[in-house]
Amino acid sequence: IDGKFYSGMRTLQNLQQISGFDAAVKFPEYVPPPPPPRPPPPPGGFKAPAVEARSTPEQLALAQHLQSQGAKFYGAYWCGFCAKQRTMFGAEGTKALPYVECATDGYQSASAACASKPEVDGYPTWEINGKFYGGMRSLEDLAKLSGFTFSAKDVAIVGSASSSVTRGPGGCNLSDGGAD
Repeated sequence: IDGKFYSGMRTLQNLQQISGFDAAVKFPEYVPPPPPPRPPPPPGGFKAPAVEARSTPEQLALAQHLQSQGAKFYGAYWCGFCAKQRTMFGAEGTKALPYVECATDGYQSASAACASKPEVDGYPTWEINGKFYGGMRSLEDLAKLSGFTFSAKDVAIVGSASSSVTRGPGGCNLSDGGAD
């Protein structure tokens, strides 16, 4: 203004004063419009992405074993790590998993049950034999934690599916909306 440089942010009133503009002229303050509302969930809630790969007999057997042992897989439909965990079981195994939907707008949501468990502080979280294990787990790790035994050749196949635990600063947090 008038050949002078003014660094930093300035208010409209401050710019009027510096430039010699008539202070009697008032400008409305700019207020950005609110973001569009979140779409309502479909009837029953949002569903997790479908798993399309077929399950091996071992993947299905492990999922059924976890179900029979009373294990729980706490997750959210929007959580990328939960989607990867489900994919490790294949389509049929995923249907047999003891999955608990924690997102309030998720399909068949059990968000109150999730909130009542302080150990469920991120997704995925596994509850096996009364103990909680946070993070995505390999099938071999889930088998060990639940007392399921694979044959020697199965361990080589299943153990290579993923590392033992995957969740960290980029993992899924508890806010409904997701981070991956």
